[in-house]
Amino acid sequence: MSTITTKDDTRSTIPERTTGLQKPQVLLAGAFASRLLPTIRQRFAVQAFGNEFIDLGKIDFTNVGLAIFFGYGYRIAEHHLNKTIFINLHGSLLPLGRGPQPHIWNWINGDPHGVTIHKMSAEIDKGPIIVQRKLELEPCEHSINSTMYALVDAATELFQENWVAISEGTFALKATDALGSSHSLKDTRRIQDLVKRLADAPVSIFLQEVRTRMSRLDSAGQIHRTRRAWSLSAPASS
Repeated sequence: MSTITTKDDTRSTIPERTTGLQKPQVLLAGAFASRLLPTIRQRFAVQAFGNEFIDLGKIDFTNVGLAIFFGYGYRIAEHHLNKTIFINLHGSLLPLGRGPQPHIWNWINGDPHGVTIHKMSAEIDKGPIIVQRKLELEPCEHSINSTMYALVDAATELFQENWVAISEGTFALKATDALGSSHSLKDTRRIQDLVKRLADAPVSIFLQEVRTRMSRLDSAGQIHRTRRAWSLSAPASS
């Protein structure tokens, strides 16, 4: 790691990627990446992408100091992770809620809600944690959609508050616990029709429908009871 001085004379310990007078860059991608643009542009030039697949093999990382993903739906191959520092914003309190659509599964599993900013590793959502924040959400006050946007707002705010440390590489890392919960797209496909139909209904109604569905599948022997993904406990009420 080497020290560089950015335009506003802020000291930084991100990997030195500058060539000549070229401004260091951040690669930014994901469905919610645009929410981070105003903050990042204060210090860096930005290569911005949406949630489309990015062929990272075709990206020139020579001047890229950070790669930041927020709502990116594709796995990053391990051989790319040594090209720069890869950071992800995730909608759960890792190690709970690894994998896609944690805003749905945290409700189903009765897990606490929150957001995590972490350094990416070869295993999905298992990289060391930079910072986390817990959210208090009530099932009678939120829908699946409003839960997602509450988490997006919280992650954006958390990123803004910690941007200086992230951009300078001065953040501390905390290892994630090997335990926790994880879910795949295959898990969600079993209830995808309920997610679509009840996306804006109160979560309490959605959970009633999910439990009915899971009970029916369980009776038919289609649920593996040892899988954390199908632990259908109700969220604690206050």
